[in-house]
Amino acid sequence: MASRKLARAKAHGPYHHGDLRRALVAAAIAALSEEGAAGMTLRSLARRAGVSHAAPYAHFRDKAALLAAVAAAGFEQLTKAMREAGGPIPASASRAQHRLVAIGGAYVRFGVEHASLYRLMFGAPDIVDASVKEELHQRAAEALAELRDTLSAIGLDVQSTATGIGHAAPPLSEPTLTAWSAVHGLTLLLIDRRAGPSALSPTTGERLGRTVAKDVLKGLRSYPRGNR
Repeated sequence: MASRKLARAKAHGPYHHGDLRRALVAAAIAALSEEGAAGMTLRSLARRAGVSHAAPYAHFRDKAALLAAVAAAGFEQLTKAMREAGGPIPASASRAQHRLVAIGGAYVRFGVEHASLYRLMFGAPDIVDASVKEELHQRAAEALAELRDTLSAIGLDVQSTATGIGHAAPPLSEPTLTAWSAVHGLTLLLIDRRAGPSALSPTTGERLGRTVAKDVLKGLRSYPRGNR
C-alpha cells in the first residue's frame, strides 16, 4: 500500500512547498499536543501542511517513520535548549559544574514544556527505514553528549563501563547514567503528575531540575576521576 502511494506521490511531480519533510515534522509536533500520537495520521498531517494525501509518502514510508523523525527533531530541540542554557563546554571544572546545573534545569524544563514530544522521544515505535533510524539515534546521542561531555569537563571518568541500555543504545559510564537517570526520572514524574495532582509550569520544572543536578553533583564526588 505504501509503495503504491509513494509511486502516486512521485507521479505528481515536485511539490510547491519549500521543505515538505520539515513541514510534515513541524505539523506532527503541533498535532502531538492536540490529539496525541495515536490519533495522528499521515492524511491529517498532509492537510495541515497543505499538500495532497499521497505527498507524505515521498518522504516517509509509514507513520512510524514519521514519528521517528519527529522524535529526532525533539532530541535536536533538546540539545539546542541545553546548549543555550549552558553555553559551550568550559575548560575549568568549576565552570563545568555550573554548566551541569544549567543544562539539568534546561532538560527538565524542555520535558515539562513539551510533554507529548518528550514521551515520543523515548517511546518512538520500531521502524524499518534505516535512514530515519540512523537520524534518530544520532540526534539522541548528540543530546546525551551534552551531559557526558560536561561530566568529563568536571573531571569525572566517563569512559563506558556499563553494558548499555536497550539493543540500540551505546554503553554508558556510571556517572553519565547516574546524572541522566536523575533528570530523566524527574521529568517523567513531573509530566505524569506523580509529584502532585496538578501540572507544573516549565519554570518550576527548571528550578527542580537545577536542584536535582546540584544533588547529583554531590553524589558524583565519590566516582573515579578522569585524566583531566
